[in-house]
Amino acid sequence: MNKSNKLVIINRAIPGGGKTSLTKQIEESAKSLGHSISVHSTDEYFIQIDEEGIRRYVFDKKKLNEYHQNNQEAFKQALENRIDIVVCDNTNFESWQSKPYADMAREFGYKILLIDFKNRYLRNPHGLWMGCCAMHQEATRYCKTL
Repeated sequence: MNKSNKLVIINRAIPGGGKTSLTKQIEESAKSLGHSISVHSTDEYFIQIDEEGIRRYVFDKKKLNEYHQNNQEAFKQALENRIDIVVCDNTNFESWQSKPYADMAREFGYKILLIDFKNRYLRNPHGLWMGCCAMHQEATRYCKTL
């Protein structure tokens, strides 16, 4: 696979807006098609495992900047490792929030797909919002061309 076929996906949505659900579908599709994929979410740095082994999200505002920096560094490492598809699964409300990820993608010659979850309330009979279905189809179609 050559450099120009690499893809960065940047999600943009409110918390609970469907980003992670769609990302999991894309991840499954990419892997089934033989592509390497790496997902990066700052939220993962807030996950703690309790005594029973249960994963819990524990937000600590004091750690937010540090965890965003850690996420960006891990994202860059995936690009350096030439992973086929690299996903930024953050809220990215403002363009300045996604800019470091887009800049790194360009630096390493990756194409960029921005998924904006604006119409999350339009759901199909399976509970998936319509934009999610369309974006999953588009991402899967792209994966097949890699």
